[in-house]
Amino acid sequence: MIEALGLDTLFAEMIFAIGLAIILGNAYAYYQHQRGERPDDADEGAEFNTGRVVFLSVVGALMATWGGISVFG
Repeated sequence: MIEALGLDTLFAEMIFAIGLAIILGNAYAYYQHQRGERPDDADEGAEFNTGRVVFLSVVGALMATWGGISVFG
C-alpha cells in the first residue's frame, strides 16, 4: 500500500523541502540582522543568536542532503 500511494517518495520530498526551508529561513534572518532590521513583534531585550542560526542551518543542510539523495539518487 505504501508503494501504491507513493508515501516513500513523498516522505523524502518533504524532508528535502523542509531542509531547504530551514536553510532559506535562517539565511533570511541572518541577512535581516546584518541590515540592522528587527521583527516588529520582537521584545526589546531580545538578542540575535548567531549560534542558533548556524546550528539550524547545519541541521537544514543535513535534512536537504538526505532528502535530495533519497529523491534524486
